[in-house]
Amino acid sequence: MFTNTGPMVNQLMVFGFLIVPIFILIVVSMYIIFIVRRMEKRSERRLELDKDNRAFQQQQINTMEELNTRLKYIENRLKEVD
Repeated sequence: MFTNTGPMVNQLMVFGFLIVPIFILIVVSMYIIFIVRRMEKRSERRLELDKDNRAFQQQQINTMEELNTRLKYIENRLKEVD
C-alpha cells in the first residue's frame, strides 16, 4: 500500500526542523517575560517597603525631637529651682 514513504518522511523531518526552533524561541520568550514580571513585582514590593521604612523613621525622628524638647524644658525648670 504505502511502499514509497521516503518523501513523506523527508517532509516531516523538514517540517520538524522548521517548527522546533520556533517552538524553542516561543518558550524562551515566555520564560524571559515571566522573569521580567517577577523582577518588576519584587522591585515594586521593595519600593513599598522602603517607603514604609522611611515613614517609620520619620515618625521616630519626630518622637525623638519631641522627647528632646521635653527634656530641655525639664532641665530648664530644674535649673530655675536650684
